[in-house]
Amino acid sequence: LNFVNIFLELRVEKYLEMYYKIYYLNIFVLQLVLVFFVFVDSLTNKIVFVKKTRKPTYFLLIIVSTCITPPDVLSQLTLFGFLFCFFEIGIIILILKRNFFNLANS
Repeated sequence: LNFVNIFLELRVEKYLEMYYKIYYLNIFVLQLVLVFFVFVDSLTNKIVFVKKTRKPTYFLLIIVSTCITPPDVLSQLTLFGFLFCFFEIGIIILILKRNFFNLANS
């Protein structure tokens, strides 16, 4: 009966550490998205400003994705792609919101 020797070592500390890192990373990302949408909401009438600062904003998104991700190009480009999509969706929401309010007020 003793021919199967299985060694089971549970590392609860590693799992808790991973859980805390994922938890705080999710909180950070959700706060970034919230700040982004508040920023877009405050720029409702400033569409010209958004169009002028598009290239510096892309550069800032690249720097943020470089600082957050490990030094892997694929993960940096993936995060930049998500941030880019959020930025463009925010611009589309901004334009649609402005057009909707212009229609409602006329």
